[in-house]
Amino acid sequence: MAKFHGNLLARDNPDLRKVFVENVPATLKKLLDMGVVFFGPMPEPPHRVPRMHNVLPNSRAYAHALYRRARQLGVDVRYNHRACRLIREREKVVGVEVEADGSQKRFFARRGVVLAGGDFSANREMKREYAGDVIAQADALVKTSTGDAIQLGLDVGGEIVNGDLMSGPQLRFVPPRTNLMTMLPPSRFLALTMRWAMAILPQPVIRPFIMMFLTTVLEPQRKLYESGAILINRDGARFTDECDKPQLAVPQQKGKEAY
Repeated sequence: MAKFHGNLLARDNPDLRKVFVENVPATLKKLLDMGVVFFGPMPEPPHRVPRMHNVLPNSRAYAHALYRRARQLGVDVRYNHRACRLIREREKVVGVEVEADGSQKRFFARRGVVLAGGDFSANREMKREYAGDVIAQADALVKTSTGDAIQLGLDVGGEIVNGDLMSGPQLRFVPPRTNLMTMLPPSRFLALTMRWAMAILPQPVIRPFIMMFLTTVLEPQRKLYESGAILINRDGARFTDECDKPQLAVPQQKGKEAY
């Protein structure tokens, strides 16, 4: 992994990276033990070996399995509670203040508070501050990644590390408006049936279903452009050098789309 960093290696956190990587097998096993069903590993260019595990029947299976396990452990899950402030005592974060049903409530932690609210890729102001105007103009893949939890941390003296290295926009193939796979219920029986069918049916039969998985994660590879492919906008005009960060030029086009 260090080979990807180049001259940015000095800004990496090797201890965190080590923990992140070494816990992957245990994390996958834990999800399997919870009943999550995967199909794979499947090829994921440009990586040399198959590494992508696709969850069946769709990504809602994660939330379904994790919620069920949380309830088994006695976790108190609260909906429609918006965290608005971290509570500090003697310079330590000990709880969170929330807004719910028009009133404010406080929850205190016995061990610690975990901020798990996602990144700020859908927050144009934060992207502009840390990553620049060009990246700020690009739309986010996940519309709910507004950086709320990160802002809570900043409000109590935290800081964003390597914010300028935030990954810029990525070119993604537009998913079909009606995707059967996203409409399926997160049933384990259905997932096992799908995995069995995908394992035994001929590739031409299952390929359309597999492409429903991959459409939102696939991006055009550089080799495609090097072989002669070009990008055009809605007016049919070529607008950039496809081998020189085309993902920064697409957001400047009509509809922020290219073909």
